[in-house]
Amino acid sequence: MLGRRTLFIIGAGAGFDIQMPMGDKLARRIAEYVNISFEDGYRKKSGNDLTAEALKLLAREADHRADPNPYYHAGRQIAEGLVGWSSSIDGYLNRHQDQPLVQQCGKLAIAQVILESENGCDMYVDPRSPRGLSFRDAAKVRQSWFQQLWSILETGIIRSKNLESIFDKLNVITFNYDRTLEHFLSMGLQQAFHLPENDAASIINAKLDIDHVYGQVAKLPWQNRGHGLAFGRKPDARDLVPLWSRITTFNEEISDAELLTKLADKVSNAERIVFLGCHFHAQNMKLLRAALPARGGDVRIYATAVQRSASAVIEIESQIREMLAPRGGSWHVQIDSRWDCKELFREFDTTWSRQ
Repeated sequence: MLGRRTLFIIGAGAGFDIQMPMGDKLARRIAEYVNISFEDGYRKKSGNDLTAEALKLLAREADHRADPNPYYHAGRQIAEGLVGWSSSIDGYLNRHQDQPLVQQCGKLAIAQVILESENGCDMYVDPRSPRGLSFRDAAKVRQSWFQQLWSILETGIIRSKNLESIFDKLNVITFNYDRTLEHFLSMGLQQAFHLPENDAASIINAKLDIDHVYGQVAKLPWQNRGHGLAFGRKPDARDLVPLWSRITTFNEEISDAELLTKLADKVSNAERIVFLGCHFHAQNMKLLRAALPARGGDVRIYATAVQRSASAVIEIESQIREMLAPRGGSWHVQIDSRWDCKELFREFDTTWSRQ
């Protein structure tokens, strides 16, 4: 178990260890999917079949007689604007926030790519596999920061005595849409402690405090009474249609007062804050600003900054100090441009279960 109240703040870079897409790779796949065009007016010559079918259904949902071509046109706009001109789908959608079809098309494609990437990542579990309940590449998952976190959480846990305390002092804020952490922790409980999925789900649902700031592509079935989408299950067109509305891009204003209060309280109450794979966007740091009145106390901050310049590291530290200013007290910030998520854990995780 964690020795101190610890807040993990997770960004897109944290998925690198298990082959989840981010940045340019995500944008390129979306551009390919939404670049839907036809030959002779009916033979599709480019774009993704599933994306095209989902956009057709989306058009019908808006109006039973609706023509899907305006949605296809919006998709081609996105593809043209991304290829060579933008490395971020979020940034592109922000620049075109006044175009509702562009928003719907882009967000639907984000959901599709994330769900398909879960299917392709190292953490996917094939329910038909003769190996039983096993990750696609268990060796890579065990070399990742996910396994390092698990090693901390399971320290001192005895199944018959204190298993429901495994997530004590753990809080999570994630800027990602995927469900990799929840899926991994469910697998950990099932395999390490030999729990049925329902029992693992009960513990996670009751005890794990995780906030997806910009939404989650879909609930896992055990998070939503059997009505979600299983991790890695390839979606069909009808699955995708409602998912675009679950996505908020990082440039959009977050107006959920309850969520904003919760984020600020998590930052204010933490005794240790760990940034994993974050880009430290100004809006994200603003959302994380600690709450008044000042809580005081000591807090230690650790942050990955792999391949960032010395000046960028100084700026990140300044952003973190500004984020913490309302809470008062004292803080100690440790950032290193040599640290990716695994390296940060290797540096400190032996102490986190004791202190």
